Amino acid sequence: MGTYEADFSNFQSAIEWPDLRPPEEEATDVPKPLCAFLPALLDNWALAATIESVCESPIEVELGTQFLIALRAAGNKDWKLVPQYVLGPYRYDFAITRQKKLACLIECDGKEFHSTREQLANDRAKDKLAVETGVRIFRFSGSDIHRDPKSCVRDVLHAVIFKNHLTPDQWDALNLALVSRASIAF
Repeated sequence: MGTYEADFSNFQSAIEWPDLRPPEEEATDVPKPLCAFLPALLDNWALAATIESVCESPIEVELGTQFLIALRAAGNKDWKLVPQYVLGPYRYDFAITRQKKLACLIECDGKEFHSTREQLANDRAKDKLAVETGVRIFRFSGSDIHRDPKSCVRDVLHAVIFKNHLTPDQWDALNLALVSRASIAF
């Protein structure tokens, strides 16, 4: 009996997936003028101020701000970031909803609130409820958020696009809004 070998070397996908990495920006010796980044800085500060009162930690404010920037860039008003989302007996740091239906849950795991045995047991119970409900949950450490909050946002939205919730144009707009700190040169 002969063996069958599949040859997919000429296979081309019918779907064109956009590059999920933001465009790289080349470092130069020329400093950028203040007017090049001041409007974005002030806009980010204003968005952070809108959610700061409902967030419980600085990492939540930082991540929530990046989600607000990304969702605004997508230009689709059906998507909402909901801080302190209640599901069953638990409260999650964030939820992303689409047309008021739960798309995913997000937890910011700072060391202060996610290190004791009781806190870890509570996190496992929250994860279990999310899975039982059929909702994807994302957990990000404080270090991940401080290092690159836009990468955390990109991870969540990358999972959402594969569920066919975002159009390629919306994804392109998100990519431009989510240029990571590492690729920005001053």
